[in-house]
Amino acid sequence: LAACAAEQAAPIPDISGVPFPANYRDTFVYYARVDRPDGVARDLYISPEAALAARLGLPLPERTTIVIEAYHAVLDDTGDTLHDENGWLLKDTPFEMLHVIQKRSDWREADFESIARAGNWNFGSYDAVTGARFDESLTTCFNCHNGTPQTDFLYSRTLLQRYANSDVVQYFYCNLRARAVC
Repeated sequence: LAACAAEQAAPIPDISGVPFPANYRDTFVYYARVDRPDGVARDLYISPEAALAARLGLPLPERTTIVIEAYHAVLDDTGDTLHDENGWLLKDTPFEMLHVIQKRSDWREADFESIARAGNWNFGSYDAVTGARFDESLTTCFNCHNGTPQTDFLYSRTLLQRYANSDVVQYFYCNLRARAVC
């Protein structure tokens, strides 16, 4: 009888950490762009089920996944950033890594690369070209996002809701530099 129960139990996925969504540009929803004064432009993509939940006013579901691409801005001859007709930074070379964040309630300790936590979210970093794990500490990600429980540990939650209500990619200019709270 115990063997039957064990066979019927759902298998624990053999995924260590946040999986890399290789086809995110084709299947995820591009919902926001965040530009910074240090010449960094970030594009935010979210899994379609999560975008639908936001549209319906529901909490973000299990396995909600967000991908953050970062780009250096195009600079002119004097080192100033260039902008498009909408005032957005013109994107130049991409960062060598992508950041991925995923929400799950069934994480195992082995899934985390840090002892820090941010709700049910886990973070991953990947080589932007190959999708292989990118070697960097993720503790800063956890510690930073841990301060935002009121928005389900996401700084872009308001941008996501605005996107869900309008179907227009949201733009935000964050006046903070580097890995700041925006």
